[in-house]
Amino acid sequence: MTEPAAVVLYEERDGVAFVTLPALNKLLINQAYENMGLRTTQLLGTLFDGVTRHTEEAYQWVETFQDKGFREVIRDRDRPWADYGERPG
Repeated sequence: MTEPAAVVLYEERDGVAFVTLPALNKLLINQAYENMGLRTTQLLGTLFDGVTRHTEEAYQWVETFQDKGFREVIRDRDRPWADYGERPG
């Protein structure tokens, strides 16, 4: 198995070869995220997104784009929360 050029240069410069350390660190960090529930959160987010796209409310909202245009629909959506685009100058 050949080593990447950057690893070879590092070995030549410092005389140390620890190719596995970055891989082990990556596994460690990924495991920490797994323990925090990242995969479950991503899965639920995907499911919720799919469910909410196919509601009557969502279909009606999409239809308003044709009537009012993109910018006005987004302004209507953000106005109740004083979005930065709606704040008085």
